[in-house]
Amino acid sequence: MSKSADEKTALRKAKNAARMRQWRAKNPLSPEQKAKEIERIRKWHDENPERRRAYQQKMIDRKRQGLQAAAKAEASDATRTRGGLTMAADRDDRIEQELGRKLKALRVAAGISQSGLGAALGVSRTQIQKYERGETRLAVSTLIAICNVLRRDPMVFLAEQFPDNSHSIGAPEA
Repeated sequence: MSKSADEKTALRKAKNAARMRQWRAKNPLSPEQKAKEIERIRKWHDENPERRRAYQQKMIDRKRQGLQAAAKAEASDATRTRGGLTMAADRDDRIEQELGRKLKALRVAAGISQSGLGAALGVSRTQIQKYERGETRLAVSTLIAICNVLRRDPMVFLAEQFPDNSHSIGAPEA
């Protein structure tokens, strides 16, 4: 997939800005240079009031979007509902993290790299990392596909969730 010219330009500008920040951190301005830079910026602001207002509005919008996204994420993390029942998010996270730890241990034991497992599943290495850290929930279909690649029984992942095995299909009722 080819990037458009605008995307390439934006990416180049972002890289250049990052390089400049790194260079500036290593080479701080002297007080005289800092005063000249401040004066140059003030002059530009005076000469370009419309562009300055547009830039300020852009920054305000970005901050607002960031705050809204953070508030939305915080609200969704606080509680999750399923079938009318409210579950604590940290309980879900512990399960995901435990599944991730087991996935990593089984993958390493099988001698398969994250890239190799990702290729077998049709996902990226980064996605496998997210599964292993518990950052992304594993769908049942994905878990089954992982078990097929690793040649393991899916209950290896779920055994601790059902310690007395009372939830098994066909288990005698007490």
